[in-house]
Amino acid sequence: MRFFEKMFGKKKVPVAASSQTTPQVSDVDKIAHEGSGSTQLILACSHGDLEGVRKLLAQGANVNITNKNGATALDVTYSNGDDIRYRAIYKQIATLLKAKGAKTNKWTGPRF
Repeated sequence: MRFFEKMFGKKKVPVAASSQTTPQVSDVDKIAHEGSGSTQLILACSHGDLEGVRKLLAQGANVNITNKNGATALDVTYSNGDDIRYRAIYKQIATLLKAKGAKTNKWTGPRF
């Protein structure tokens, strides 16, 4: 044994990350509804849950993940915002999503 190993113990070398590892999906981005393949963020947008959207964005939710139909959170927001009674809420949600870089994937209708 070398002097330093006797005095301080064997040096621990960190294991390098394998290039074969698959990227991990954060808990906030996991599928919340198996049938539609929607994430928590897509569901919150669908239901007009402004506070839920704020919380999920603060936790780092990915705004451009698509569900099984290929719709993003912004697509869902636009599609539900056509009802005049709820348009103000969906407009606020759309503003939050766009500030985080959200894109539409399927929506071709009017935008606010």
